[in-house]
Amino acid sequence: MVGPPKSLRDLRKIEANLIVTCRACRHSREFDREALIADLMRRRRNLDWYLLHHHFRCACGSKDVRLSVVAFADKLGDETRQRFAEALELVRWSVGRAGKEPIQTEALRVALARLSCHCADPSWCNRLYEDAGGSNPIAVSASVYGGWRGILRQLGLPDE
Repeated sequence: MVGPPKSLRDLRKIEANLIVTCRACRHSREFDREALIADLMRRRRNLDWYLLHHHFRCACGSKDVRLSVVAFADKLGDETRQRFAEALELVRWSVGRAGKEPIQTEALRVALARLSCHCADPSWCNRLYEDAGGSNPIAVSASVYGGWRGILRQLGLPDE
């Protein structure tokens, strides 16, 4: 699969599950793709990727959610999948803060180490961590975001 998925069914190609993260309270939940497809089909809901976020609401009441995927979720154990999702979310949050505050932290290093196990070329994770320690906020932001996009491509996930 190249680029973002067109529909929820596209997640079958990379054996992925869906992670829905609330942007208000940062709560996240993973959904099994086959169970979700069956449920949405039963309720006659649209499976198009660009409309999918309308089907979700957080327990806090917010409808502002972010959709992401865990590639090859069928091959990961539950604990590994949870750690992978947490690492992905921490790196995503850190990349969003790049240039505004220092992000080269121990938590980011550990999260990138977890993700590097799933990358075909783990040097992207090392590069992102090294770039995060720069002194020029604009350069840090640009290089960290470029590294983040490289990691997403390595993991087979759509760019954000």
